[in-house]
Amino acid sequence: MMDVTVRLDGTLLGKRQQEWAQHLANPAQNPLVPDADGRLSGDGFTLQNELCVYSQLQPQYAEGLFYSGIIVTKRPCATVFDLTLAEATATHELLAEVKAHLDATVQPDGYTVGWNVNPAGGQHIQHVHLHVIPRWNTDAAAGVGLRWFFRQVASQAEEQERRQGLANASASANLAPISESAPEGVPMTATELTTIPAVLPLTQQHIKLRQATNLDDLEVVRDLILAADLSQHRADITVTLEGSTYWIADLNGVPGGCIGLEHGQGVSLIRSTAVLPDSRSQGLGRALVRSALTQASLRGDHTVYLFSQEAGDYWQRFGFVPTSGDELSAALSNAPQVQSGLSRGWLHEEQAWKLELVQQESVQQESAGQ
Repeated sequence: MMDVTVRLDGTLLGKRQQEWAQHLANPAQNPLVPDADGRLSGDGFTLQNELCVYSQLQPQYAEGLFYSGIIVTKRPCATVFDLTLAEATATHELLAEVKAHLDATVQPDGYTVGWNVNPAGGQHIQHVHLHVIPRWNTDAAAGVGLRWFFRQVASQAEEQERRQGLANASASANLAPISESAPEGVPMTATELTTIPAVLPLTQQHIKLRQATNLDDLEVVRDLILAADLSQHRADITVTLEGSTYWIADLNGVPGGCIGLEHGQGVSLIRSTAVLPDSRSQGLGRALVRSALTQASLRGDHTVYLFSQEAGDYWQRFGFVPTSGDELSAALSNAPQVQSGLSRGWLHEEQAWKLELVQQESVQQESAGQ
């Protein structure tokens, strides 16, 4: 069960209005205008036709919505209501290509697709962009659609009004206890107070993935690896930002897990997948793995490798199959973990695994031929 509390005080709307005005005053800085080659900023996976461009968001900008992306028009166009018939048709045609790509690469169980319009509707840049968000049955928010959020807000507003009525009715008798767990200014009944758990379940906590960007972050990664019993000695943990990408999963602002991806030519190596004992079996590891696989896909990798002696069943859930250590070391001979394995003599004692990704070029060709 996942409880969601939304507090709307005008702050978010004010932020959207401010961003809208800033982009309106500086149209040359619009990040959603494709360049001369028909690409958006960054090096993410793209598809395009004559009038529209699709760009898959890089993990650090996806805000936890893995493999999500946007379709924008090449012509400056504020909202979906300003699309020409040709642009609307081109958007729909490109959406079909995007679906074919995602179905072939990450096999989602469903999709959420939609536009935001104007600041009140959540839009902050005056350039139409269609959000394409793949969904999985295993997601914490599985089953939640576009209308769910608005119904949730409405029901919470009704509940706040009910509680305020109870407070007003019992004020003279001084019977309305106030809980710091309730929304500000909303009293709770005695029965409601007794049902508040002392510690929130992990699914009700705030989980955020962030990319490691400095030496302090790498120290956090080392701490997590040690705490997860993946290594006995800190000196044995070789992590670096050179030719590698690491992510840290924060739970309510406290690091709870990490994963690394060492990069080669068209291939990458997943390493240091660590989740603290108290945070396991909650989907945190799955989110970290998807972040790494997203990055590999955005780089255009055709294969992702890893070493795992005891967790083969787990990696098989993502489609990994056994391979030889010789194949892995040949494909990623300069990777820090491979070099460490060779120097310490454990490389051929570990089981190697690989996942072959659909190459972007073949997906584009298949989409063009449909």
